[in-house]
Amino acid sequence: MALLITLVLLLALEAAVACLLICPVPSVQKIGTSICGVLRTSSGVVVSYTIGAVLFALFGISAWELRSFGNKLDAVRSVHGPNVPHPVSESRMCLAQLSCVLAGCCLLIMALVRQLSECIVQNEKTKLSLNVLKKQAEGMRAEYLRQVDNAATTSANTTAGGKDDNADSELKPLRKQHGELVSQLAKMKRMLEDEAKAKAAAEASMEALRKQAEGLEREYDRVCDENNALERKMRSVTGGVGGSGSAENTPKPMWAHGDMKDD
Repeated sequence: MALLITLVLLLALEAAVACLLICPVPSVQKIGTSICGVLRTSSGVVVSYTIGAVLFALFGISAWELRSFGNKLDAVRSVHGPNVPHPVSESRMCLAQLSCVLAGCCLLIMALVRQLSECIVQNEKTKLSLNVLKKQAEGMRAEYLRQVDNAATTSANTTAGGKDDNADSELKPLRKQHGELVSQLAKMKRMLEDEAKAKAAAEASMEALRKQAEGLEREYDRVCDENNALERKMRSVTGGVGGSGSAENTPKPMWAHGDMKDD
């Protein structure tokens, strides 16, 4: 009976903590998270795991006892018939059933309460992080607006002829960098123009060489054609004077022994 009372008290305590956690009032919910925070300490973790182990062992023992009671009842009824009285006392059966149910409920509610408290704490941390980020964003926005206003004021003063030493000191390195970039850009443009001119000159030279080569090829073909014509004419002249037989014995000029085009 003392075991059942302990389980009932533990179940009531867990139910009360769960009600505190699910309460919509932030102050009441904070009490529940504080209680669960104690269980997240080193000693609290040891205590909670010890209680969980005891509850799990009690649940297992009660379930095994119920199973053994059922097996014993089946064995007795199979021998003496279904109308045989129950071999185990009703109080013992009820004690085992209540122990099993209460231990299982305590384990389940303990796990749910632990998980719920962790979710609530994580949610609070996320809200704090969001608030910090929101404040940072608002500060950055205010700083941006201030910089924009300062830039507009500086521009207006410069247009009106005024002079702002702080603005000049801030713009001096930017102007220097701008001048360097402009000079580098002009240098690159000059390099591109020089490369374009060199490319155009090279293309013109290649075109002139190509035309010259074509002219030389045409001149070479013309000279070869003239040489072949003269050779045919010389052969016809020598053949008409000395006959076909003597034409073969007539010595040919040195330049007629081969085609000049082959040279």
